[in-house]
Amino acid sequence: MAARKDVQAALDQHAETLRRHKDVVGLGVTQLADGSGDAIAVYVRCKRPPAKPGADDSIPRKVQLTRAKEQIDIPVAIVDLGGELTAE
Repeated sequence: MAARKDVQAALDQHAETLRRHKDVVGLGVTQLADGSGDAIAVYVRCKRPPAKPGADDSIPRKVQLTRAKEQIDIPVAIVDLGGELTAE
């Protein structure tokens, strides 16, 4: 479980890349659905089916925070803002 300050630092480190994904309308920090900790929240207009492996537009389910010589996995929560699941 990552500390909230680590999640915020990872968001700062990866915000530009995460914003480039299709349908992303915002970013933030949220609590995981199971209450086990915090995650980067990627707010999207509508969720899409997972992309094929290797697809560039797939939002990652985790990112790495690089701090000194340490790498910490930070979870990413994709939050649908009310659209229906669509396929392309």
